Amino acid sequence: MTETLRIRCSALHRDCPQSHRQDGLRVGSNGDPARTGTAGHSLASAAVLSGERPDFGQIHEVATTNDVADVDELAMLIALWWECWGSLAVDFPDPATEVGMEAELDGVLLTGHADLLSVVDGEPRALDWKFGRVHADASAQVKGYALLALQKLPTAHRAYTAVVRVLDREADCRWYPRKELEDWWSRTAAYLQTDDYNPTLENCRYCPRRLACPANDRQIEQSISTLIGLHLPAGGVAGKTIGQMYDAAEVLQAALERADQAIRFRVSEAGGTLPLGDGRQLELRPTSTTKIDAQLGLPVLDNLLGRDALSLCVTIGKGKMDKTIAAGAAKGLKGKAIEHAMNLLADAGAVHYEPGERLECRRSP
Repeated sequence: MTETLRIRCSALHRDCPQSHRQDGLRVGSNGDPARTGTAGHSLASAAVLSGERPDFGQIHEVATTNDVADVDELAMLIALWWECWGSLAVDFPDPATEVGMEAELDGVLLTGHADLLSVVDGEPRALDWKFGRVHADASAQVKGYALLALQKLPTAHRAYTAVVRVLDREADCRWYPRKELEDWWSRTAAYLQTDDYNPTLENCRYCPRRLACPANDRQIEQSISTLIGLHLPAGGVAGKTIGQMYDAAEVLQAALERADQAIRFRVSEAGGTLPLGDGRQLELRPTSTTKIDAQLGLPVLDNLLGRDALSLCVTIGKGKMDKTIAAGAAKGLKGKAIEHAMNLLADAGAVHYEPGERLECRRSP
């Protein structure tokens, strides 16, 4: 028996059938942006239900729970979110939050968790918060929510959706007739059940199968081969050609870094905003990072939090530790002083090794 294809609404922006398969190697995403987004959604959900803006203590607690590195950034996002919600709340009366929905439609099990769901005059209204900086097209995601919500309201003829980009303080709000959603899903479900590949940048960027996708591999090979003027056989490449591709990728990476610097300079020359002539503009937005002087701050925090709680806020950089130890060691004994310190730390159980790997090009033996 063929297993029913299961697709999340939040993955519908990837219009590549192979990206939704559950077999093979799959890669998750749990970096800082993802953790910050999770924390933002948690705070937003609680605030919608309580009607009260989260204070810094609540923000810090949620940030700690979700291992968010930059609490100040999260606090800034919540301040912007509160402003957005103030203008949208009237359109979403008596909302439910984090609403789980699913239905088997046209041979596909469609699932989703709407950040917000209201029913007004018998018609569903679904909202999705976007806390990130990457502006992926979310229209398919909220259309999925709208279609799922309509399954519970058989007499409703339309559904309302809102995609709110918190950083930009912008909301894309639309009405979708039931017939339009059903036709869209019929086409989408039929396509996603094929064996096709569609390796576009948007589809591949966060695809969980990108590391085991032959179409993605081939596209990368072809892109690099174009830069170095190679003709690649259909069966792929190996050996010397891989080496040429590696060298070209190194050159390309350096070129991209220089291009970024040049673009920033041009935008700065234009006063910080540069229209692109296609409805978009590049902006240099001020950012800041909060730093706490350890020598002055540690005694204050030790007194405020206690040693155990303080240890959860502090990490020790090995590079800086080595330099400090070496600076106080006698000439010729710097290495031994660092080794001695590391042995003492290891005996105390303070040293942990995080495995990783890096790609290097060396002479063959």
